[in-house]
Amino acid sequence: MESHSIKTGICQIGKLMYDNKFVVATDGNISVRKDRIIFITPSGMSKGELTEPDIILTDLCGKKVSGTRKISSEFIMHQKIYETRPDIMAICHAHPINATAVSMTDSDLNEPLLQEVILTIGKICLIPYGTTGTSEIAENLVPFLSDCDAFLLANHGVLTLGRNLKEAYQKLETLEHYAEIFIKAKTLGNVRNISNINVQKLYEIRCRTKL
Repeated sequence: MESHSIKTGICQIGKLMYDNKFVVATDGNISVRKDRIIFITPSGMSKGELTEPDIILTDLCGKKVSGTRKISSEFIMHQKIYETRPDIMAICHAHPINATAVSMTDSDLNEPLLQEVILTIGKICLIPYGTTGTSEIAENLVPFLSDCDAFLLANHGVLTLGRNLKEAYQKLETLEHYAEIFIKAKTLGNVRNISNINVQKLYEIRCRTKL
């Protein structure tokens, strides 16, 4: 029953990602870790059309446990995150328009501009460029994994992590919403950062609420 529930959740989040235009065509991937099993979306399928039989189960080394479809080309990235962050149980990777646009520029989203972003996401890391489907992105992520739950992947898209699938997806929504606000604010002129002392207050609240 629990396996059924996890698969259902992945399909629901895939539909949300597609409906919200965070992915198009066969873009993006989603995974959940349960004990020593990784549930992950297959390669070459629209995230808006997933059904439970499409979800693949592997062990932590990537050996397929069940499922008939081809495993996501980004499995190595998911595997490295779970290996490095035992607190993380779910991952969303997508290409939302605004955040991906920022990933293609010299800007990043790690300016202290919006209280809700600091409270719910914390630091946003910009990851150096890596070729999709290779180990490059996973290797480039490693130095940043201890500090962040949300990432811009240079010239690629975004990645969000959570203690459960709902949390990982909500961070994705928040990141894209913030990117849209960030772009609009920058077009208006000089933005006003939250002061260091007030940022610290927000991080203290974040730490308390994550316990």
